[in-house]
Amino acid sequence: MLRDLPAFECSHCGFLWLCDRSPASEYEESGVDLSEEKIRKRRRNCRDRVAMISRHISLDRTCDIGCGEGLFLAALREKNFPDPMGIEPNASCVSFGQNLGLNIRRGTIENCPDIFSQFPRGVVTLFHVIEHLVDPFETMKMLHSSLQKGAFVVIETPNIRSYSARRWGDQWRLIYRQHLSYFSPLTLRLCLEQAGFTIIAAGTTDFDRNYLPWGEILFRLGLRKVKVSQTVSHGADRDSQVSAKKRTSAAPGSRFKKGIRFLLSKLIGLLGRRDYIWTIARVS
Repeated sequence: MLRDLPAFECSHCGFLWLCDRSPASEYEESGVDLSEEKIRKRRRNCRDRVAMISRHISLDRTCDIGCGEGLFLAALREKNFPDPMGIEPNASCVSFGQNLGLNIRRGTIENCPDIFSQFPRGVVTLFHVIEHLVDPFETMKMLHSSLQKGAFVVIETPNIRSYSARRWGDQWRLIYRQHLSYFSPLTLRLCLEQAGFTIIAAGTTDFDRNYLPWGEILFRLGLRKVKVSQTVSHGADRDSQVSAKKRTSAAPGSRFKKGIRFLLSKLIGLLGRRDYIWTIARVS
């Protein structure tokens, strides 16, 4: 699939990992977009995550690893789930979240054994974290051993077998320099099961999944063709997938247009054309 990028694919399960990528340490001091518009979209997305996950499990005593600015924790607090906490390596994000009164500790997933020994967790969430790990299989084993029996882990990550990934190939918008590996529904399940988890639910989603940009909607419905370009900057735009040469604005429209956008975004989900996969697993 990724013919023009340095990548290896397991011949048995299809797990894909990339070489010559950026080290995770680059993220720890990098600047992040904390603009009002970005925060607004992320708040809506986090509220949607809480609603989706809480249909399957209770989110009491959740630890969000790689919590960013803490908006998922804020969404948990809004719904009165007790004792949410986060772990985040980026200094700017930690400061932003702490200024909101959120319980965020600066660190990485490697700090979990020490933290969880003092503050046991009922749920651990990793939204777009596993693809950054040097050895996700061993890290999931470590996480499993750090949690008490009956605890849950929730993972969300790009789907390398998604409709968009298959259509765009090397130029898929979710090919980032910071991503070290990519999962399909099969390889994510195998990773968790080999670590000792039991899968209880799985599905697909998108960032702000009920309000996809118009250009993305047309593409996912097969009404816009892929235009291959050698100038694509991988990972330049997390929130929209459009052609390399032409973009369609997602400017606010009438209530009618917003309703149509909502319904078409739902249709994309029914067609199985979302970009991310999520899995909920239990410590057995």
